[in-house]
Amino acid sequence: MKKLYSLTLAALGFSFMCGAQFTDDMEAYDDGPIFNEVWTTWDGTDDGEQNAIVVSTISSSGDKSVYISAGEGTTGGPQDAVLKFGDGVSSGAWSAKWMMYIPADSSAYFNLQGNITPNANANLEFLSGNVTFNAANGSPDVGGDDNAEGITSFVFPSDEWFEVIATVNFDAGIYSLTINGIETAAAPIGTTSTNAAITVWGGIDFYAADTANGYYIDNVEFYSNPLSVEELSSADFLVYPNPANSDVTIYSSQAVSEISIFNLLGEEVLTVDRGISQKIDISHLELGYYMVQFSNGLDKKTVKLIKQ
Repeated sequence: MKKLYSLTLAALGFSFMCGAQFTDDMEAYDDGPIFNEVWTTWDGTDDGEQNAIVVSTISSSGDKSVYISAGEGTTGGPQDAVLKFGDGVSSGAWSAKWMMYIPADSSAYFNLQGNITPNANANLEFLSGNVTFNAANGSPDVGGDDNAEGITSFVFPSDEWFEVIATVNFDAGIYSLTINGIETAAAPIGTTSTNAAITVWGGIDFYAADTANGYYIDNVEFYSNPLSVEELSSADFLVYPNPANSDVTIYSSQAVSEISIFNLLGEEVLTVDRGISQKIDISHLELGYYMVQFSNGLDKKTVKLIKQ
């Protein structure tokens, strides 16, 4: 992965160009609320309440990290901090990576934001679903993303640092999360209030969504992901959720003439009407592995589907 520069105290005044790549290890900041070109707030105001809090009590590396909780702000919190990607990115594939620490009996939340100019609250563009970890302190070591296609669950370790990677591929119209080395199923990018596709990834909202929230962020990276572009160019043809047990959405980035589902014996078990994206019922299929074949009459692509 490519990293063009690291943030230092001298770089805090740098005005990011669209698509800028960066790293931030928090070491350049004084302890306390933070507000700069990289760390802003939900409504764009430096009020001391929403700001992320730099602390020296725990870190993934070095001495410092950012803390998000329900009541650590100057005026009582909750924190509603936004990690800002300059003017945002709108093409290709991009990834944000960071280390996360969630104490036992605490919860955490984030979501990927679309356009955050002049601030996130002015646009309300939710590129991803609400991603929660041990929501409301009711599901220890379990998290989920309540995207439009249903909850994508994952597990995470409490009381230790673990890696989170969020990848957005505008060419394929999807995003995915990798939590502690395990990638979740790809999900479609969210839509605006007028049901138009969100076309910009502007940042990440780290919010204390409930009173049990208390978590740490460190070693942030934002970078172009050419490997994902290469891998997901074949993922112009998607099946999600996967594994699935009832409804499944079959998506292609362009219209195809034929979509068929085959079992491992090569028998066609289902034919789907041509189109771009549609949800189908697979509840009648037996448990096991299937191949979804997309054809435009000249070329064929296949995607593995697991029925569970």
